[in-house]
Amino acid sequence: GKDTLYRQLGDSYREAMQNLPQVHAQVEAICAQETELSARQRSLNIIRGALSLDKVLSEYA
Repeated sequence: GKDTLYRQLGDSYREAMQNLPQVHAQVEAICAQETELSARQRSLNIIRGALSLDKVLSEYA
């Protein structure tokens, strides 16, 4: 879920609150992009990311 996408926002409460809107917008954009992909493409993206094989797996795309 979205909760796992949020990263450390800052070293203080003030810094975290300043960074929150930008990070929230980034997370929402990622989630919106994911809904447009097929299950197959999402799976390939996960594999590519986990294995750092963007170039190697291109023939399966």
